[in-house]
Amino acid sequence: VAAGTYIPGTNRTDTFQLKSWVGLYGGFNGTENTRDQRDWTNNLSILSGDVLGDDVGFSNNAENVYHVVTSGTNTGIDGFTMRSGNANGSNPDNCGGGLYATAKFVARNCVYCGNVASYGGGGIYDSSADSLVTDSVLCGNSAGYGGGLWWGPMPKQLRSCVIAGNAAHPGGGGMYNRSRYGQVISSTLSGNLASLGGGVLNDSAGVMQLLNCTFSDNRSVAVANANSSAAIMTNCVFWRNSTLEIFNIGSTSEVSHCDVFGGWNGICVSNAGASTTTDGGGNIHGDPLYLGGTNGIWTTNPTFINDRFQSLLCDTNASWIANELQGEFVQPDTNSVLQYLIVSNSAASLAVWGDLQTNTLNGRPYRIHDYHLQSKAGHWESGMGIWTNDAVTSPCIDAGDPASVYTNESAPNG
Repeated sequence: VAAGTYIPGTNRTDTFQLKSWVGLYGGFNGTENTRDQRDWTNNLSILSGDVLGDDVGFSNNAENVYHVVTSGTNTGIDGFTMRSGNANGSNPDNCGGGLYATAKFVARNCVYCGNVASYGGGGIYDSSADSLVTDSVLCGNSAGYGGGLWWGPMPKQLRSCVIAGNAAHPGGGGMYNRSRYGQVISSTLSGNLASLGGGVLNDSAGVMQLLNCTFSDNRSVAVANANSSAAIMTNCVFWRNSTLEIFNIGSTSEVSHCDVFGGWNGICVSNAGASTTTDGGGNIHGDPLYLGGTNGIWTTNPTFINDRFQSLLCDTNASWIANELQGEFVQPDTNSVLQYLIVSNSAASLAVWGDLQTNTLNGRPYRIHDYHLQSKAGHWESGMGIWTNDAVTSPCIDAGDPASVYTNESAPNG
């Protein structure tokens, strides 16, 4: 599919229905001879639920389709942006504004942004078995449960993804899980918001494995396990997440080789009711020594780029190096926890996924967050494609489980 913006139809029930056993690929400009030549990052193939093309943030969306995309059986979708779904109908049209899935699928290199669901899964609702979402971004979505993602009840996996700037009330700002075995691997969950489980709400006998993940600056609680659920957390960082990092309510968790603010059994880990937290060994509680970030004050209000579904934020006093911020996160207003992934930057401006044009930011303070771990041996700057050496080394480096498979880490690794 060539770059451009496409709508599934003019009725709210219209959707891009994926065909079973067929893969759909975006990111072409029309000159390629092979699929490997496409560039989904710059040639944006956008699947939009905004029928009239008049959305402003989350307003003017009454006519938007319920589900932008609906999966088939054993389908694949790769290299698309799914935006502006509004699943505010009755069941099942209250779930999965961006992607609604009840059958096995694989999604790669996709962005789910600016979608809404009144019940579950603003970005993705997935009740299938053995699905995989990898190398994707879920940002700026909202729902009752699982602002970015809703999982249940069968096994599935999310790998090398970013979940940021999503909101859910009552629970699961980043994601909501009630699957019997859900794996989240090598992913970052930051700047999400919910009444319970800003990062993750694992509920209703859900079972999760969290491996090689970073949880920072979510509100409230990084991971909440409720109603006979269980979570196994290995090689993860839990830092600066509200007043609690891990909260068990009638549930269990095992923590091993993790860096937990206050310690695995400290003041930021709480057990309510018949709950337990088990020490799996190798845990630390030292400052992870993120690269940090910078503060500043915006000098204009955001500009929305509709054909890219990105917002441009400007600070004319900044002097950034081109694309040095790519892959980092910006908190556009320090009075709000929500963060957005930075797509690119120039000397005085940066682009993020989503429509922020209704945000009055001129004169407001912002913060940029870089969750890379500092290392004397070097960390990878993806935006500039270089290794950079630091003055110190994070205590998290080489503190992970030595039995872990290094290929579970995001590339470049090893």
